[in-house]
Amino acid sequence: MCVPSRARFRFQQDSREYQPLDRPGVVLVCVLACLATVVALAATTVNVALTGVRETKRLHTVRQMEAIIEGGCIRALAQLELSAEYEGELWFIPEDVLNGQPSRVEITVASIGLAASSPSASDAPSAAEVSSPPDYASVRATPSGNFRVSVIATLGTEDMPNTLRRVRQFDVRR
Repeated sequence: MCVPSRARFRFQQDSREYQPLDRPGVVLVCVLACLATVVALAATTVNVALTGVRETKRLHTVRQMEAIIEGGCIRALAQLELSAEYEGELWFIPEDVLNGQPSRVEITVASIGLAASSPSASDAPSAAEVSSPPDYASVRATPSGNFRVSVIATLGTEDMPNTLRRVRQFDVRR
């Protein structure tokens, strides 16, 4: 009769009598680690989405401010075309127009020297030279003189933390 070896016997005994590990907390730790990973990914996704929304709103506001400042420049040139005594103006834009914040546009026109030339034989108006921006070079003006035009657009009030201010300044030479 053949007697099995002790090692073989242990192997058979171990395989027949399976006893689960006596550590129930291991599964809980694994589940919590997976849950923490999922929560971190979800929080990152929400943060990226909110940042994108804020950036889109900010870019929209900047575009609105650029359009307002462009309108102020065109208004200043049109008023200078009508009268050389135009000194500027101040607009207040209601809160409901621009993202619920009060806004204002300040146009200032200063004379930087008058042309010292004699009147020409022709009374036809000449084109005004505008140093910057070049979009306004087609304005025709009858009064003579050189002017510095400053247009300041402000979104929000001075005491607000997110006040946005844009300035455009250019010279008009006639």
